[in-house]
Parts: sequence; structure tokens; C-alpha cells
Amino acid sequence: MVQFPISPSPNKTKLEHDFTYLKKYGNNTRQVELLEQRANKLYERNRWIPTRASRVQEILGIIHEVRTQISAIVQLDTMIPNEEVHRKCRDIIREGARELNSKRTRSASRIESDRLKEEDAIRRDQESIEEAIQQQASPLAPFATTEVKIYKLELDAPIDENLLIISEPFSCYGDLEWHLHGNKLVLEPDLWRRLEEKHGFSEDGRIWDIPLFDQPIDSNVLCVVSRKCRRFAYTLALAHQFGGEEVPVPLDVVPFYDVQTEDKGCCTPSCRSLRQHLRVRWPNQWVITAKSLKAPHIPSVVDVEFHASRFLPGTNSLYFSWKPIQAASAPT
Repeated sequence: MVQFPISPSPNKTKLEHDFTYLKKYGNNTRQVELLEQRANKLYERNRWIPTRASRVQEILGIIHEVRTQISAIVQLDTMIPNEEVHRKCRDIIREGARELNSKRTRSASRIESDRLKEEDAIRRDQESIEEAIQQQASPLAPFATTEVKIYKLELDAPIDENLLIISEPFSCYGDLEWHLHGNKLVLEPDLWRRLEEKHGFSEDGRIWDIPLFDQPIDSNVLCVVSRKCRRFAYTLALAHQFGGEEVPVPLDVVPFYDVQTEDKGCCTPSCRSLRQHLRVRWPNQWVITAKSLKAPHIPSVVDVEFHASRFLPGTNSLYFSWKPIQAASAPT
């Protein structure tokens, strides 16, 4: 029998998105990991029992409230690491853990074990923040001051001339993201870097990826997408104008289980295929061909159903070439 992967539920996706934010923008790493373990365990224990649907929503609400409170703090802060912010986040996460624990019955030994684990996580996070602050105060070796071009992708459009030029040195991609976020240049930014690896569908086309937060900057051509400005998760496509440039483009993509639901789809009316999705987004442009960067052996994906199980969010999954509609020989 053919086994098909089970798509994650909307509730599970919400939980994962909130913890993705907490792990990326908080520096209380071990506390967040512990909170995630407890939330996932409690969620899995209740999700399959219909009479506990309200309990599941309570769990989601607790975690989302933690994210909301931490988001309000980090938006006001541009100096990372920062002990005051760390301390506020610690207390918010601790309160979230307390509320989660109130949703389950625990033995005395389990309560004591959980308390010790939490204290250990807080202690180790405190040691990490103190070390980071000490390193920040120490004289740093000069970084190579190469100019970094950042294409700010605010709209779903193959051409976007919103370009940021950053010439000041940063130690890693995370510092650059905090600079963009803290100075309100791009809120909740996803930085993408252009790699040297070619994808092979165009002469000079390169693959893009999201670098690790603490990774030293090793590319001088980047693009940035604001998650705060997007309604859905997105996949990064490479849009290659026939005879012209190839540029990265964020494409909204919905889960497979929402494709059939009109009010949850990415397009109205529902786009179904990749060709139709691109036609709805850019009615004056004609897609010539489209290729999957994750399955390059497939001749064309232009007419396949467009959803997140095929074009994964957070990855550079697609290449397509296009012409302006008046220059295309295909019918509209």
C-alpha cells in the first residue's frame, strides 16, 4: 500500500509558527525548548479527544500570548544581547509554563522534577547571556567591510526595486536581522542569501537559502522578506524574465488541506494550479515554464496543484521563466 504523508493540522502549524518565532528572536533558548516540549506533549495528549477541543485552544492561546508579549519587548530593543530584555522574557516564559502546568494533573515527584528542569534551563540561559554581554563589551577584531546589497521583497512581484545598501560590519546574519528589525526597516525579517551553487535552469541562476542566525555573513547579495507583512507562509521562487534578470520572489502558499477551502485559499477564486496562481498574481505576465528545485527531474510543474506540501514554505523551491503578456505568443 502506498503511504502518503499526513499534513499537519492547522492547530499544530500555529504552535510551530509561534515556537519558531520564540526560538529565533528570544535568547532564552533552553527555557523555550523546555516550554516547547511541555506544550507539544500536552497538545498531543489532548488533540485526538473531541471533548477536549477547548483544552487544545487553551494550550495554543497560552503559547501565542507568550509570543505576543515577547514580540512587544523585542520590537523596542535594538541592543542584543540585553540583560533587561532577557530577564523580562524569562518571566514571561516562566508564567507561560506555569499556566501550561495548571492544565494537567501532576504527581509531587513530577512537580519537583519539572521545577528542577526549569531552574536548570534558566541558570544555563543566564550564563549564556552573561557570556554574550561580556563578548560584546570586549574589543572585536575588525570584520571585512564589504558592501551588502539587500533586496527588500515586500510584494509578490517579479520586479522589486526596493534595494537596501548596508556597508557597516555585522558579526553574523542574526545581528543584521536585528538591525533591520530594530530600526524598523523590515519587521520580523527573514534573510535569504544567494549561494554560489547553480540550479542549472538558467545560465547564471543561483540557489538561495535562509542562513543560520549565528552564521557569519558570507554573501554580499541578500534578500529580505517581512513575515509580519504576509498573510500566509511563503516559498521563495526565482522569477526569470525571458532575456532579462532572474530575481527572488516570495509566493504565498497554503497547506494542502486548505486548497479546497475558498476562504482559506491564497487566491480568489481558488487558483489550484501554479500557472493559475501566477496568473492571478500577475495578470500581465505569461509563465513560459516552471521547474521544481527540489525535484529537478520533473519536466515541468507549471500545471501541478499549488500547495505547501509540494512547494515547501521557508525553502527556495521553484524556478520559473516569464514574458510580459504582450510579448508572449501564448493566449491569455
